[in-house]
Amino acid sequence: MQAWKTGALALAGMCWALAADAASVLEYTILKEGKPIGSETVTLNKMDGRTLVDVKTETHVQVLFLKFDYSHERREIWKDGELLSVTSRTNDDGTPHHYELLRGEDGFGLMKNGKKEILDPSVLPLTLWTKAVVDRPVLLSVIDAEPYKVTTQKLGENHYKMDGDIQRELWFAEDGYLQKVAFKRKGFDIELQRQ
Repeated sequence: MQAWKTGALALAGMCWALAADAASVLEYTILKEGKPIGSETVTLNKMDGRTLVDVKTETHVQVLFLKFDYSHERREIWKDGELLSVTSRTNDDGTPHHYELLRGEDGFGLMKNGKKEILDPSVLPLTLWTKAVVDRPVLLSVIDAEPYKVTTQKLGENHYKMDGDIQRELWFAEDGYLQKVAFKRKGFDIELQRQ
């Protein structure tokens, strides 16, 4: 029995080590007017032909006597460059949001606030870690899945500008992952910069 337990623990350790070796971690600093206000971590794990993407974002902002807190966690599952599902949970300064997106035969099934609707299979959440967002005319808010109509213009080799319902300027690194994003929120300059 002891030999079995030892073997099982060794096997579990090897599986964990393989999973850890497959993980890529992207760390971002969130800046407001050039000063750090939070962080975003994107962890990519490749398993069984799929890529599991876990995103965790935290910001804490003080404007005069007011303090604003934001926390967000999202899991995306991709296969062969195609999004299969998203689970998103957000606490937007005390207001909770949750939705699930699941690819089906007719498109994406969106479950939000106890209601289900079918969305076009070409939509993606505004998941900026991947270049896949630059060729989509509709992107969903990562907070509440509200649709944004956008047009994206290529400004350089790895440099893009989104306009429409949202505005973002994006720079991607040579590895294909997001290097930097810049936009305005409530009149303030906000940037995410990869460490």
